[in-house]
Amino acid sequence: IISRGRMKVTIAFGYTRVVVPSQSTQTVHELMQQASYRYLKLLNKNCHVFKLETSDGALLCGDDLVQDVVDDKEILVAVYDEEEETLEDTTTGLMSPYCHPRLAGEASLGLSPIQNPNHQR
Repeated sequence: IISRGRMKVTIAFGYTRVVVPSQSTQTVHELMQQASYRYLKLLNKNCHVFKLETSDGALLCGDDLVQDVVDDKEILVAVYDEEEETLEDTTTGLMSPYCHPRLAGEASLGLSPIQNPNHQR
């Protein structure tokens, strides 16, 4: 088995991106925990990462080693929930795409356009 040593992975939390160094022996689950910790440290907001996806939408299994399923300098999308923020915009009654656990990553990569039905072009 060839060990790649240290890797650098970028985790996209909506429009916010956090760089997380990874060891060759680190699991995807440990990477998720490290990403949550860095998000708290950098933004002073607690969040819970439910899962990580590749930029093309493939789900990563928490038991896999990061080096086996992720390339160095790859951007992963966090499906997450911020614990301190409200998810509902009180002015429109719509869910915010920045904090919505399913749409946050897709919106940041432009994969899933979020449209307001009341918006006029």
